[in-house]
Amino acid sequence: MTSAKQSWIAAFPLALAAMLMVSSAHAQDGFTLEPRIEPDPQSTPAVATAPTTQSRSSGDRLAELQAMAGELERAMPDAALLYDPATRKELAPRIGPILHRLLELLDEIERDNLEGRQQTRSVRGQLELMLAAIDDPQTVAALAKDNSVSGQVKRMMAAWIRAGRDPQAQKLVIDVAAELAGKNQQDDDVAAALATMLRQATAPRLIERIKEIIDSLTGPAARRLQKNLSEAPKLRSLEPASEPSPHP
Repeated sequence: MTSAKQSWIAAFPLALAAMLMVSSAHAQDGFTLEPRIEPDPQSTPAVATAPTTQSRSSGDRLAELQAMAGELERAMPDAALLYDPATRKELAPRIGPILHRLLELLDEIERDNLEGRQQTRSVRGQLELMLAAIDDPQTVAALAKDNSVSGQVKRMMAAWIRAGRDPQAQKLVIDVAAELAGKNQQDDDVAAALATMLRQATAPRLIERIKEIIDSLTGPAARRLQKNLSEAPKLRSLEPASEPSPHP
């Protein structure tokens, strides 16, 4: 299951390394991310005098980030392990502190690089999702108070992970997804969550139900997903007869 591991563990240091390099370039030669955020003239002096005396260097942060990502990979070499209840319970005390430290590093990075927050958003979401999936009390309590769409999606996906391979448990989460999608048809987080659920659903009827929900969405991510799903049968029909698709 190497691909599952690479999709999230390897993405952490790569995504944040890119963000840190942007931060370093911004400090050295004025490079900025688009759209440019113009500073408040009254706050400029405070921002300009803070970095080097109170903050660690980008290199220090990246080194610790890579070390913590390595610890996470050794503790949990495959994200699919979270879907097994017994394994998830065993992993919780080992990966919980690592995930919390990674979140602290994100806080550090974002304090000194406001423009990088959008780049760290997806990584933060994945860290919080894993903590919720292992029933981390602090994370579960925080998400219980978060009624934003993002917070609801994280709660839903944590429930999806805990459902494992049980079709009935998955159906209950899909029902939640249908209600959430109905109220947030243009939200990209909802579309991304449904794409994950579509890949992992364990029964044909569940797959069809998720496709129906995806078809009801109207946001940019949903449109791309709908296009990909509509083209998938066409691509399969072009495969040689001697090499049928393993996923009919």
